[in-house]
Amino acid sequence: MRMAFALALFFVPASVAAESNSPEGVKVMIVGTYHMSNPGHDIHNVKADDVLAPRRQAEIAAVTSALARFRPTKVAAEWPAELVADRYPKYLAETLPPSRNEVVQLGFRLAKTSGLKTAYGIDVDGDFPYEELTAYAKAHGQSGLIDQQGAVIEGSMRTIERLLANDGATSTIPRG
Repeated sequence: MRMAFALALFFVPASVAAESNSPEGVKVMIVGTYHMSNPGHDIHNVKADDVLAPRRQAEIAAVTSALARFRPTKVAAEWPAELVADRYPKYLAETLPPSRNEVVQLGFRLAKTSGLKTAYGIDVDGDFPYEELTAYAKAHGQSGLIDQQGAVIEGSMRTIERLLANDGATSTIPRG
C-alpha cells in the first residue's frame, strides 16, 4: 500500500552558483500537492474535480508562474527517473497525451516554463510496509500514535477538498 500523497518538486534557483561553496549556499524549494489524477491507491486520498477543466488549468498555470519566479535550474519530481526521461521530452514536444498527473501538471509545466531541457525523476516503485508498521506499533503500545497521525492526515485531505470546493478561500492545511 502506498502512503505518500504529495508530489515533491525540488529545484535550485539560477541565482545560486553551481559550486557548493557559494556564499549563499544551495537553495531548495520543496512543493507538495495531492495526487491530481486521484488514483485512490493511498491510505488517505483527496476527492477532487478534474484538473484538466479550464478553471483548474488556469489555477495551475498561475501557481506555475509564481513558482517560476524562484528561477529553478533543476526540477525533480516523484516519478521514476526512466519515466521522466521518457515522458518529459514528449511533453516538451507536445506529443505526450493529456495527463491529470501532478508530475505533468505541475512538475513538467514548471520545468518547461523555466526553460529547462531536462527534468529529473526521484522516485522508486515500492510499497510502504504499513501493515508491518501498525503491527509493530500495536505490539509496543504505540497504536495511538498511528491513529493520531492518520487523523491529522485525514484532516488535511478534507481541508484540501474544502479548499478546492471553495476556490481556496481563507483556510489553511493543518500540519501534523
